[in-house]
Amino acid sequence: MPTPQATVCNPLLRTPLSLLIDDSCPVINLNYFWIQQRHAWNARHRPGQPPRHGDGDIDKLTSMPQTIPADFARQWAEWCAAEGVRGKFSMVPYPAGVARIDRGFPDFPRAEYDGWMQVTRDLICPNFDITCEMLTHTHVVDLQTWQFTEAWEQFEWRNPDVERLTDYIAASMQIVVDAGLPCQGVTSPGGFGTENEATYAKAIQDAALRVTGDPRPFYLLHVNVPPQEWPHVPLWHVDKAAGRAVASIIGCTDDWFGNWTGYDAGDADLCITADLQGGALPQVLNRELPCVLVSHWPGFYFGG
Repeated sequence: MPTPQATVCNPLLRTPLSLLIDDSCPVINLNYFWIQQRHAWNARHRPGQPPRHGDGDIDKLTSMPQTIPADFARQWAEWCAAEGVRGKFSMVPYPAGVARIDRGFPDFPRAEYDGWMQVTRDLICPNFDITCEMLTHTHVVDLQTWQFTEAWEQFEWRNPDVERLTDYIAASMQIVVDAGLPCQGVTSPGGFGTENEATYAKAIQDAALRVTGDPRPFYLLHVNVPPQEWPHVPLWHVDKAAGRAVASIIGCTDDWFGNWTGYDAGDADLCITADLQGGALPQVLNRELPCVLVSHWPGFYFGG
């Protein structure tokens, strides 16, 4: 008799579609402070050298808002709820070192912080998984003093050991939890964790077990990956007996709408064109793979 063939299908035979929001946090526009701090770092460590493309344009700061209002977050979340948009929403726990999200933003109106947290709990959480995005998204923090170091989370911090990395991720998760929010996974600030992904995934697993008890957390690290390059099973450190694993969520676009800079207009045609033939998504849809759209919160605010 012929050997039976099994085919793995998507739930309900529908291709999953989700929207991932990075660089989001209450009250402030993270990238206003990110660009400022990155250029100050360059002045100390790369004097006289031109900024790199990924450092942002310091001349744009005068036209960038320092804050993103809770009212905008509410309008955005209400639109997502009405249109059935779901996905992942980052909460940077100590954004740019300005303030911890579990303690409020003392240099800004308290009503904005309260409004932001209410919108997050009432409107964003029901439709989006909440993740931390390391601590500051700028400088690495010394967990003993909570002061900046000269290392940069997404660039210069190379290969910390698993214990130190676990402590760092656990501190990030704990702030999100202490702010009264769930923390279902981790978003990598930039290329954080790229150099030793196995260690990074293990640190995420251990941190999640320590802080939330979640045996199956997920993380976002890889974006704009062509479908032919996706891993067959994007799981790390699987322990079937214990029911444990760490899942790598693969983003199939770059931030072509909702740009990271917060001052560049997006181009949705890079995702998919009006005739449904062009852009990156048709090849993903043809393979019935999850359509995971990547975007950044400052760019959403810039685009209105």
